[in-house]
Amino acid sequence: MDDNFSKYRQKLEKSLIKKALGYRYKEVIMEYSVGEDGEKLSKKKVTTKDVPPDISAVKLLLDSLNVASDVDLENLTDAELKAEIKKAMDMLEKGDNCGIKKT
Repeated sequence: MDDNFSKYRQKLEKSLIKKALGYRYKEVIMEYSVGEDGEKLSKKKVTTKDVPPDISAVKLLLDSLNVASDVDLENLTDAELKAEIKKAMDMLEKGDNCGIKKT
């Protein structure tokens, strides 16, 4: 049970960090046409989409790691916010319990 909890916790932490930092993904749209010889791929469109950082995820991450509890996240510049996220990521890499508050 401990191994499963640890595995899921790591996945959750990675997902939270990804959402806090923002990410890119590719969207693929394929159109098919029906002809005499059956369905045939007629058009394929690949688009790269950007998902911006989510301030709620940033707050949750920093709060759960007890980072920036005295910092007003709403008024930080992008550079300052990235620095706070880096601190949180460093904390995640260091410890087993990562300083996460248990509720």
